Amino acid sequence: MGDKIKFGYGASIVNRLLMLFLVVCSMCVISFFIGLNVVKRNQEQTTRMIADGAYDTIQNNFDQCIRVSKTMGYDTFLKDFLEREEKYSTEQAEQIMSEYLGAIKYGNSWASAFLISDKTKRYYTPDGIGKIVDPENDEYDVWYSIFVDSGNDYDLDINIDQYNTRDYTVFVDKRLENDDSELLAVCGVGMVMSNLQDTIENYENEFGAKVSFADDKGKILIGSSVNNLNSSYLYVELPDASNKTSKKREGLTYEYARFMPSMGWNVVVRTDAKRDAKQLYIIVY
Repeated sequence: MGDKIKFGYGASIVNRLLMLFLVVCSMCVISFFIGLNVVKRNQEQTTRMIADGAYDTIQNNFDQCIRVSKTMGYDTFLKDFLEREEKYSTEQAEQIMSEYLGAIKYGNSWASAFLISDKTKRYYTPDGIGKIVDPENDEYDVWYSIFVDSGNDYDLDINIDQYNTRDYTVFVDKRLENDDSELLAVCGVGMVMSNLQDTIENYENEFGAKVSFADDKGKILIGSSVNNLNSSYLYVELPDASNKTSKKREGLTYEYARFMPSMGWNVVVRTDAKRDAKQLYIIVY
């Protein structure tokens, strides 16, 4: 009889310990998933913060470029020059444009400032006439026909700058028309892309995120590397003018994209919370 009593008492202790173990495990699991939700919420907030910061930084860089390009497009001095261009000698025209474009380029510390006369196809730079633009016979010049035929008032174009150590450069191209809306020239300025890549790389190093700028088809325009620049794509759902942001989550990976109306680009940020989830697991368990 005494043995049965002892056995029952021992079983009761085991059951209590088992119950306590299950309660502790349940609390750990619940705590982990509550903590994981907090990690995900923080991840989403951080991702949006990175996107907004990158957006503002790049936008501020280009705002001045776009403003100056637009100012050039409405400059009566340039219009008068282009109307009388063929009355100047080549040397005179070259000197006038060199001084004008040089003041813009060096005054703003930009990679380039340019003007292409639609009549003569002269490519004016701060260093003189760089070339005669010939879209039909020079592949590099195809961009000129594409922009002119598009009818866009201005556009952003990424290309290799033939007159700046052949660096990848983001150009702001602007139409310059006379009072009858006839094209006189394409003018604008350019910013070396390595400067923008440095900005992106700083965000990536600080927050451990992947930051890219893409067009409406997902083609990467600016990233922390120029490798395969013309053939790299982001396979994500991108926002547009009607839906200014988009987001997507796959497990601990979160993607957030924001549309940039003035540029027609998208800033896309991808973050991974695996490290934070692992630290949470170590703490809880």
